[in-house]
Amino acid sequence: MVGGLEGPRAQIPQLAKQLPSPERVRDSWKEDALFGYQFLNGANPMLLRRSVHLPARLVFPPGMEELQAQLEKELEGGTLFEADFSLLDGIKANVILCSQQYLAAPLVMLKLQPDGKLLPMVIQLQLPSTGSPPPPLFLPTDLPMVWLLAKCWVLSSGFQLHELQSHLLRGCLMAEVIAVSTMGCLPSIHPIFKVTPYPLLSCLQLNT
Repeated sequence: MVGGLEGPRAQIPQLAKQLPSPERVRDSWKEDALFGYQFLNGANPMLLRRSVHLPARLVFPPGMEELQAQLEKELEGGTLFEADFSLLDGIKANVILCSQQYLAAPLVMLKLQPDGKLLPMVIQLQLPSTGSPPPPLFLPTDLPMVWLLAKCWVLSSGFQLHELQSHLLRGCLMAEVIAVSTMGCLPSIHPIFKVTPYPLLSCLQLNT
């Protein structure tokens, strides 16, 4: 078994070289290329999807016909991707230390460059609502601080959705179901019961 791991272990240094170094992240965290990179290698890599049509929630205010044309061009070429955080819409944010927190439900449209980089094209932070003006669309051509703030909201929402969906729901809470079933249905002499109680019990403790 140890011998079988030599191949993957030997590849670790080469794989590590492909990852951005802490210095590179420190120096380029504001760049669009690193922002797009995190949709495949960040806290929530399960959300990115290739677009088959423009999302219904993406409402273009007057004067943004050029942006719509650019998105449709990328869509026809198969290089348009989206990350939709609509599941966060309507969730009430916590109050932490007497300070009200806030939560966005963004939509990000990205294009795949020939060099393999994913670059954001437009960010919408909230879903449109009936009877209200279309929510603003943030673009790379906006003021640098405005565009950076929009990207920060997206990354924050990505972490929140990962914790709620992938980590808590599909991880900890599913493990709790298995733990209760194992301890309630299998006899104490069962081999599975022998090897799983301590990890499962620790999961119950963490969940409570």
